[in-house]
Order: sequence, then C-alpha cells, then structure tokens
Amino acid sequence: MCLVQTLVVDTSVFMERIDVLEQLTKEYEIIFPIIVADELNNLKDNKDNEKAYKARKAIKYISEHSNDWLCDADMEGTDNDQTIILVAQQHGSHLVTLDYGMKLRAEILEIPIVEIPESCEKHSGFKTIKLNTSNEDEMETLALYYNSKTENVFECATNEYIIIKQDDLTVDKAKWNGSEYVSLIHSPKKSIIPKSDEQSCAIDLLLDKEVQIKVIYGSAGSGKTFLATRLALDMLKSSDYPYEKIVLVRNPVGTGERIGFLKGDKEDKIQSFFQPFVQHFEGDIFEFENMVHTGRVAMEIPYYMKGLDLTNTLVIFDEAEDSNEKIIKLIGSRIGEGSALIVTGDSSQAENKFGSCSNGLELLVQKAKGNKHFGCVYLADDFRSEVSKVFVEIF
Repeated sequence: MCLVQTLVVDTSVFMERIDVLEQLTKEYEIIFPIIVADELNNLKDNKDNEKAYKARKAIKYISEHSNDWLCDADMEGTDNDQTIILVAQQHGSHLVTLDYGMKLRAEILEIPIVEIPESCEKHSGFKTIKLNTSNEDEMETLALYYNSKTENVFECATNEYIIIKQDDLTVDKAKWNGSEYVSLIHSPKKSIIPKSDEQSCAIDLLLDKEVQIKVIYGSAGSGKTFLATRLALDMLKSSDYPYEKIVLVRNPVGTGERIGFLKGDKEDKIQSFFQPFVQHFEGDIFEFENMVHTGRVAMEIPYYMKGLDLTNTLVIFDEAEDSNEKIIKLIGSRIGEGSALIVTGDSSQAENKFGSCSNGLELLVQKAKGNKHFGCVYLADDFRSEVSKVFVEIF
C-alpha cells in the first residue's frame, strides 16, 4: 500500500501561486498551519492594494478547500516562519514556499522542499515607490529622479507607471515611456475623476495616442469597463484622435461562441451581451442605439471577426479573461492603421476552460510587457459599493 505524502504550504504560495494548489492537492495530503490564516487575515487590509487583494483571494480559496486539509494549530515557534517549519518537521512533511530564507532554514533541518514551476507573474503596469523622508538614501534616489527624468531610476519597463509615496502620501505619478519619465494625461471631463492613483494611470494609458494596445484589468467594481467606454466615447468625438468608430467585442461564452441557435439576426442575437457597455453611455440606450444606427458603434464577437480589417477604429474587448491565445490573437491581428485595442477583464472570473493563469488576457500581459506599443494597469479596488465588496471577498 502506497502512503500519500503530506505537504505543508507556506503563506507565500497562497499569496502568489494559488494556480498550483489544485495540482499539489492531487499529489499530496495538504497540512494547513493555522498561522498561515493569521498572516493572511493581517494582510487583507494592507495599504498595498494589490497585496490586500491577493490575501482576500487566498482567504476565499482556503474557505472553499480547507475541509479537505488537515489543520494544525498546535505548533508555536519564535516567529511565523519557524512555526510553519515546525509543523512540517512534526508531521514529517514536505514544504512548499517561495520564501528563500524559509527554504534555507528548512533545508538545514533536512525538510524536503517541493519546487513549483514558474508562474505567469502578474504585471500590474505600475510600481509603488514608498519613500521615507528620514532615509537619506531614499531621498537621494528621489532627488536623482527629479534632476534627471531621462534616467530610468526605478528600472521600469516601457510604458510602466510609478506612484511615488512619501510617508504614505502620494507626491507624484509618472510614466516611463522608454526614454524619460513623463507626466500623466488627465481627462478634461469633470464626470471622469480618478478615484485612486491606479485609476489616474489607467486614464493616462487610455488617452495616450502612442500606445495602441491598452490593458485595463483587475477586480470587480474597479472601473475597468466604465473608464474604457467613457473615454473611448470622448476620443471618438474628439478631433485630436483618428478614430471614426468604436467596435465593442465580447465572447458570449455562457451562450455559445457561435450563437447559432438564438433567435433573430446577428445584431439581435448579441446585443444583450453588451449591456455592460450601454450603461456607461451618457445618453444610455438612446445614445447607444443612435450610434449603432449611424455606424459609429458596432458590436462583434470573436467568431465573426475573421477577415476584418479595422482602420481608424477603437476596439474594446471586454471580459477578455474568457478568451484563449487563439481568440486574443484573432482580435489583435484585426487592428489596422490609426486603430487601437483596449482590453479589459478579471482573470479571477474566467470560465474554467480558459483558466485564471493561461487565458488570453493573462497571456497578452505576459508576452507584451515592455513592448513600446503596449501598456497595462491593474486595478484592485472595488468602488461599486460596500455590498459589492462583501461578495468579492466571500466568494
């Protein structure tokens, strides 16, 4: 009889590599140290929005799977890392961690380490630079940045943003365009006011004529579709941009990509999928239908886009997490002269067949990072409502 080996999972894995836990569960019996839950609870309200989002996502995952694991609340070390190591030692278990220091400590105690493959590391599109006024080295770095904007002081990828915080207060935001740090573009519309530093970066990216592939992705209620739709309409109506029409794209996964069995013509079949866009038109359904009638707005699904050549067109591909490499390539390769592509989505809501780490949205961000034509901004904050936040956190 072959005994199943046990595995202790460190907090770092829950924070950064949830994608591998399903496979690890198939290969090992998971032992869950209760100190991991404590660490995640402390992180879920962190001032770093992305870190807090990851912690909430991990807590949600644990709540869904913990009944299948062995929970250990008995060990107590001098610090959290030692406690987790003691759990592994006590149970004669393997350990999986992304913390190099913990790996070293475990190896000294001859605790076997499970290595996991490299992840599709999320590129947020910005760096938060936290500086302390009492730290001379950090103040020198800040002075260097202000004295020479052509020096890539913060080692940013092309079209990556920086959010500089001094003693937790935002003092500057800029974008490295490949040659220098430049100030952000702001929307002239009073109705589009950024609710966070990250939204300021997203607005700049959407309005930037030099970047033709723009990804705005993140959690539910973060303003992805709102910003993309409202700013696209503004650009369409402005003589400063070359766009003659907007093409709205969604992949109707829930009903079948080919939509062949639905009643009516193509427009009748797909219009219901575009309500998330319609609600953001200033004139609501009346403005939307008028712009469709006059040819300034069109609706498409990927299946029907083969052979299209879109010139002077602003394409918005919404819910792009429900796509694969083939679909994202199909849409992107339609982009002609004078056109741009806006991609929005939330990989945590991807349909199972597309995967949270391997869908078209994630693959685009991974593969296009650093390209001069590409930029992205990850939005983690939910601004929809307090009720909305409850559902994002518990499900």
